[in-house]
Order: sequence, then structure tokens, then C-alpha cells
Amino acid sequence: MKRKFLASVLAASMLMTVLTGCGDTEVKSSEVASEVQTTSETTATEVVAGFEHDPILNELGVEPISKETVTLTIGIRQNTLVENYDTNKFTLWLEEMANVDLQFVEFPNNEFADKIRLMAAAGGSGLPDIIVHGLDDATVFELGSNGIIIPLEDYYENSSVYYKEGFERVLNEQGVDLYKFITSADGHIYNVPKYNETLTNPTYARIWVYQPWLDAVGMKAEDIVTTDDFYNMLNAFKTQDPNGNGKADEIPAFSGDLKNTGSAGCGFTDAMISAFIPCTAIKSHLIATDGQLSVAYNQEAFKEGIKYLNTLCTNGLYDSVSFTTSSDNFKTIMNNEGDQLVGCFVSLSPSFIQKTHGSYGKWTLLEPLTGPEGVCSTPYKPDVPTNGAFITLNCEHPELAFRVLDLMGKEDVAISSRWGIEGENWNYIKDLTGPEYANYDFSKTFSGYPVYFCQTNNIWNVVQNNHWQNVNPSFRTAEVIGSYYAGLVSNPVEGDYNLELAAKLPAYDAAKPAEPITTIKYSAEVQAEANELANALAEYVKEKKAQWITGAADVEAEWENYLKELDKIGLPRYLELTQEAYDNMK
Repeated sequence: MKRKFLASVLAASMLMTVLTGCGDTEVKSSEVASEVQTTSETTATEVVAGFEHDPILNELGVEPISKETVTLTIGIRQNTLVENYDTNKFTLWLEEMANVDLQFVEFPNNEFADKIRLMAAAGGSGLPDIIVHGLDDATVFELGSNGIIIPLEDYYENSSVYYKEGFERVLNEQGVDLYKFITSADGHIYNVPKYNETLTNPTYARIWVYQPWLDAVGMKAEDIVTTDDFYNMLNAFKTQDPNGNGKADEIPAFSGDLKNTGSAGCGFTDAMISAFIPCTAIKSHLIATDGQLSVAYNQEAFKEGIKYLNTLCTNGLYDSVSFTTSSDNFKTIMNNEGDQLVGCFVSLSPSFIQKTHGSYGKWTLLEPLTGPEGVCSTPYKPDVPTNGAFITLNCEHPELAFRVLDLMGKEDVAISSRWGIEGENWNYIKDLTGPEYANYDFSKTFSGYPVYFCQTNNIWNVVQNNHWQNVNPSFRTAEVIGSYYAGLVSNPVEGDYNLELAAKLPAYDAAKPAEPITTIKYSAEVQAEANELANALAEYVKEKKAQWITGAADVEAEWENYLKELDKIGLPRYLELTQEAYDNMK
């Protein structure tokens, strides 16, 4: 049985709290920088004249990666859906391909980033060799600048096979340089990213309606086109007892906490306001028009969207509890046994509805709504590389660690990290006429992509021991994702929402912004200021939205003072800094 490190992590956390309280952060940062320089020299992965490979490694692209077995520690989040990282089949496969012994430091998910910062403040003591977690850009910059995580650009150039190949392919086929999305404000790359051309995830705020309630009130999904139609549908849900229990207990529309916009149950306000003005909260409500940035939340059309939401809320059509209910509580309520209580929610998908629940497989997808001025848009978050994994100053063989992470960009590894083990959970399709595919209709595609691998045993969202629940770095192309969805629609199972998604996704794609905003990367000089302004503005807007929508305050009466407060917080300066960063990303 492999050795666990949780005890040392907790002990280090206690030490760090003391050190942080003593105000030693500056001294420790300088000591860390010195230690990084020494570590870089002693591991001999770089020399002044050029790049020198670690002598324990085999030739690039040869497996196993290492000539001798090396222990690597990985900091990763605790996950109740992963039985045991040590015995996990994905772990064992990686260990075999790389000739490494992976040992895991498991962090509570909601404390992960805080614990990493505490350990960094203590000079990096106790940090594992590899951190697998999506740290935010500001934290990455801070850790990198202080030498806690190491630069990787030389490894990308000289020791990458799969990410280098994938990045070059995207550049050649799409003209998009993915390296710029993972480059930190100081010009270094500290990150081996997650990159998935998801096809479906960019339009994250989709409107799902309970089909039996539509039937009960005599409506069809295709008739719900405008915001007025949507209001009438919700009002029918409230007044016509669609669950048939003789009680006025229906919740026409419900969602989760606004701060988790984009996850299950969230994004309702984004979806509604987008019928008045393009509104993507998780992109700071930014809008690009001919290259010039503005924000939605200081414009008259945004106010009209708020007033529409207030009408829904004050008439009991949108539950105000949505503003204080967490995403997890939302999921619990949606899976509550007994009479169906909720008629509509906004989310990426209804995948969180349990198969044993009475509403499973009965949700239909509305197309994006059109507002009173003819606006039809949808919140949109483009697929870009996101922070996935980092190598710390404590790693004795950083090039080996990088190659293990690079291996996760290989196609079959990337598929396995999401769907499980080849031959057990999925298969490449070598013969489309094979008897095992007799029930498949392979003429069906998804967004134009045909099937070339199929999921055979779905283990997503259940306790399993075949992958890490997709938390690790990966590189999945549109062909991979398209093949997965094409397999689902080629052989649909009862209750599968993907048929709905395949039919309605073109309408969502057509409603995306004309100029989607990908990633904003600030320079090192202004990053702290820009982040502080962005956070202050976001908190203020979120607070006012909740007050106005629930009727605790009057948007019309407060609008002018609200605009003045935005300027006082620093909206003009924020837009100035963000415009500069946006221009530099082009």
C-alpha cells in the first residue's frame, strides 16, 4: 500500500498559519527564489549553453519515459467518486507508461487553493512535486514569481510530444496560438493545461423545461420563442396545477447560487438578460464590438432585463430562494422524491438528475429567447486552455514530471481520463459492421463529426476506480468530443438528453456573440490592480442584481446612483486596463 501524505500536509498547514501570522512572507519569498535557482542547477535540466535532458529519461516519445522507477508526489483534490487514487486503473496505467510511483496528497476541494498558498508562504515546505488543480491566474503569477512553481517553456520546446503536437495542429487548422492563453503575466508558462474543444460547453446557460408540465398546460417547446411566451409558460405552471396534486406548490423556475454561474442550476439571470443585451457574467459581463470593450451592466438594455426578471420574481414565477441556494442544494431539491415541484431551470444539461428520479429523461430544451427589441443572444464562454497542473520547486526530476503531464495530452490517455479504461469503458471502432454495433445508426453525426470511438460502460458521476474524474490535464479535440456525442445519438438510451442537445445546439451556436471574448491576460504591472477592480465591480453588480430582481430595491429609482457608484469603484479604469490586455491578446 502506498504511503499517504495527509498527516504531513496538515502539520505543514499548522506551521504555515504561524509563519503567515508573523509576517515573514517577503523574507520567505526571497529564500524560495534562491532555493529554486539551486534546485535548477542541481537537477541539471538546464545549462547556459542550451537545454540538457535529465539523464534518467529515455528518448523523447519512448515508453517507459524513465529508465529507473522514480517516485512523484501529486497534490490532488479529495473526490468521493474516486475509490482510491493509489489503486485507480488510470493511475496504474500512467505508472506503467512512465515507470514512476505516483503518491497522492489529497486536499479538501474547497480548501485546496488556500492550503497551497499557505504552504507557499512557508517557503514551499511540504508541497508535492506536482499540483493538479485549476489555480486562478493571479495565484499562478504569484506562485511563479516567488519561485514556488517552476517555468515550463523550455520543456514545451524540448520535451513535449503530445501538447506540442496538439498546439501546432490548432495553430495550423484554426490560426489560434494556444500558448498565449497559458502564458503568465511575467512571460513564463507555469501550466500544463486542460484543453477541450467541448462543442457543447461554451453555451452554458441553456433553458430546460419539464415536458410533462408543458403537456399538462397544452404548450409545446417550439412555441416558447419570446420572453412574453416564456412568462406565459411559467404563469401557466403556477396557476394550472401541472403536477396534478391539487396543491399550489409548483415552482415554475428555480436555480442555484449566482456566484456559481455556469455550473448546474445556475445562469438563469444570464439567460434571461441575454434576450435584452448579450450578458455573460463569467466573462465579467464584457461585450466586444468592433474590437472595443464595454460591459453590459451599465446599459439601459441591461436594466430592462433586470425589470423583466423582477416581474418573474415578484409574480412568483422565479423563486427568490435561488439567490441563496447553493448549487449542491439545488441539485438535492431537483432530485427530491415525491411530487414534481420544479418546471424550469437553466444549466449546461440535466445530467445531475438521477436516473431513479421521476423527472429523469423528461426535460426538453428551449431555444434562446428573443426579447421585446428583437435581441436573441446566449451567454458564451469559448473553449480555451485552462490551468491544469503545475510542477513545484520540490520536484527533483521536473522534466520527468513534465513528461508525465504531457502524456495526458495523448489521445487515448485523454479519452481514458474522462471515460475510463479502453476495452472496459470505451472502444475505438475498427469495424462499423461488427455485430456489437448492430443497434447503432452510424449515419448520424454530432455537429458534423462521425463516430470513431464509443462509450460502452458509462461510469461518469458514479463511484468508480477507472479515472480521476477528469481533474487532470488533458487535450481533447473536437473530433474526440464529436465522436462521443455522435455515439450517443447513434445508439440513444431511454432518457438521454443528448438527442435534445443535438437538435437544439445549432440554435444556441447561432445566438453566440459576434465577437466572443476568450481570455484576458493582464501585464504583470497592472494585474493586481485589474483583478481588484474586477472583483469589486463583480461583487457590487451581483449584490444589486439580487436586490433589484427580488424587489428588495427598485432598479429604476437607483439606476443613476448605481452608475455613479460603478464609476467610483473604478469601472473606467477597469475598462482601460482590460482593453489594453484584450488588444495585446490579438
